[in-house]
Amino acid sequence: MKEIIVQYLLIFEKGSICSDKKSICSLFQANSDISINKTSLDYKGVNFRFEINKKIKDGDFRYFQLDIVGADETTLDRQTELLKELRRLTINNKGKIEILLDEISFYYSQKAYPLIYKVENLMRKLISLFLIERVGVTKAKNAIPIELDSKQSNNFLNQTDFIHLGEILTKEYSSSNISDLLKKIKKANSTEELKLEELKSYIPKSNLDRYFKNYIDCDADFLNKKWKRLYELRCLVAHNNFFTKADFDELVNLIEEVKLKLKSAIEKINDIKIPENEKDSVLEFTVTNSNQLLGEFINEWKKLEQKLHEFAGLEKPRYPVIQYIKQMTQTGFLPKETYTDLMRLNSFRNQVVHLTDNTFSNDEIHRNIETIKRLNNQIVLKSEFGESWPFTVDKGIVLNYNNAVIFRHENTEYGLNGFSLNRGYEEVENIWSDNPAIPGTKISIGQMIDIGLKINKST
Repeated sequence: MKEIIVQYLLIFEKGSICSDKKSICSLFQANSDISINKTSLDYKGVNFRFEINKKIKDGDFRYFQLDIVGADETTLDRQTELLKELRRLTINNKGKIEILLDEISFYYSQKAYPLIYKVENLMRKLISLFLIERVGVTKAKNAIPIELDSKQSNNFLNQTDFIHLGEILTKEYSSSNISDLLKKIKKANSTEELKLEELKSYIPKSNLDRYFKNYIDCDADFLNKKWKRLYELRCLVAHNNFFTKADFDELVNLIEEVKLKLKSAIEKINDIKIPENEKDSVLEFTVTNSNQLLGEFINEWKKLEQKLHEFAGLEKPRYPVIQYIKQMTQTGFLPKETYTDLMRLNSFRNQVVHLTDNTFSNDEIHRNIETIKRLNNQIVLKSEFGESWPFTVDKGIVLNYNNAVIFRHENTEYGLNGFSLNRGYEEVENIWSDNPAIPGTKISIGQMIDIGLKINKST
């Protein structure tokens, strides 16, 4: 069986009583359980190979390399106890210690890794079942497998970090748009107009507390704390940090606790019920929490989606936004080029949220985010601009046709700048608001022209 080697660099200041091997041995033998004989050290009846050599000295410090070698893992507990005592004696005598080699830590790290891998895979299995069986993520080719293969790294869940896996179940989020709540409060004339149950729907909750609480004895706070601590211990192992027997014992206990809850949740997975109108929120949250860049795309898309609902004059949408996009295009509210952009973005959003085996380059995601931001700027509402809104109509789209800046309302396009004057567009004066602060003038359309010039899109 393999020897267990630990090497320390002991550092003592000049003038310390520990100036050579003999004085250091005397220091260690101040503990009556320690007996040193040339190349061996006996501690409580267990023998270790012992070596100490002076390495270098400078004007202020003395350096010694200490080797403590155990016969095999059967003496690990005693070796660990001995090393703790040697560290205490050294530090109490104003010495410092640097770890050069610690095979005890390596031994426990090796034992810990398979346990961490298994509990991580168990968490992935639970989330996979939750998303596929309960939420309804599309089972595309090579979609999230029940037993995860390390070679299948092309879906967002398989690429999700250990710590973020736990957050999919334990992190709180609101399935309702908070801005909608603010609008309801603003419109209400009394508290009686606000329904308590409806207000409660805006309170952030975790997926665990939303959907699992009636089936397993585990709340999000419990699992979150346990999973975070597992992550800290996992990092010690992964980054080759000092990993002790105490750490290993704590890890084993944590994993047993967490495994019990995860297995219980897996057994009850078919009992979990998720309302149809909440499934998209679950999927969007999962993607947002699993990939920062895709999360940015989802958040920007939700802003645009909300704006489109307001553009369509809807306080409480009954259908997916894509239906309103088609209707507004057919009636002339949206130009064809805007419709094309929106349809492509909606398709990309659905692939991100509903298909697990798609891969997207960062450039592709960035392009779609920029397109959303551009459309969000182009689609303008009176409610956004307040008193600086320059038109008598309450909404429209700013377009750029070869530097001709256009404001489109319904199916009529109005020219806003010099490039648009001789191209047959309607006169903007027909919808241009007077400025009540300065009689005889109009409210500036400069900010609308600026929006249009930034588009820099030719058609």
